[in-house]
Amino acid sequence: MNSTLAGKVALVTGGARGIGAATCRELAALGAEVVVTDVLDDEGTALADELRQSGHKAFYRHLDVADEDAWSETVAEVIARSGRLDILVNNARIGTFEDVEAETVAGYQKVIGINQVGVWLGMRAAIPQMRAQGSGSIINVSSIFGAVGGFGGSVAYHASKGAVRLMTKNGRPFGTPKRGSGSTRSIQVSSTRRWSRRPRGPRWKGPSWPIPRWGAGADRKRSQPSSDSWPVTEPAT
Repeated sequence: MNSTLAGKVALVTGGARGIGAATCRELAALGAEVVVTDVLDDEGTALADELRQSGHKAFYRHLDVADEDAWSETVAEVIARSGRLDILVNNARIGTFEDVEAETVAGYQKVIGINQVGVWLGMRAAIPQMRAQGSGSIINVSSIFGAVGGFGGSVAYHASKGAVRLMTKNGRPFGTPKRGSGSTRSIQVSSTRRWSRRPRGPRWKGPSWPIPRWGAGADRKRSQPSSDSWPVTEPAT
């Protein structure tokens, strides 16, 4: 077993299937204790069982990322069970295909509530514990459509992913250390969005969905998921 993340605790939203499940498996393979969260209880429980049967530490927790109280309760349970929270992967998301004219207020607000507000709530819930520990990593899963604006449809999804990208950027001034503070405590906040360099000509190669590789130390030294990546540091007190 790879022990790169031994002793670390990682929480993944939307972890029951797809990118989230692949991320959970990768984190477990690197030695982290994995908290699988989702609203798909059967699939999430099955994944946690699979990880444990493979010799990894894992458990499942139902989490609606748009629910503020649920975030507080989930982080509190993780701390009570594991004593720390080192990695948060904000992966949960939904989408619709409607364009600007066809989308409804209810549909738009539901997508924004999960994809955008849910990411913010996760960051807000995790940062106090990471600050207390002196380190941590938050990975916000964005999309190429959050950078290029999409193709005319799925207006709510594309808007939400653009917001995730800029919310991640907004983390930089949040934690810029005071000059001369000597602070070495940091919370790494990154967004994932990758494509093959820049679009060339009238066509581009479409989005890719890499599973980030986290290294030792700051939990992600070897990972540079996007150009929107930087440490968020806390001044020494």
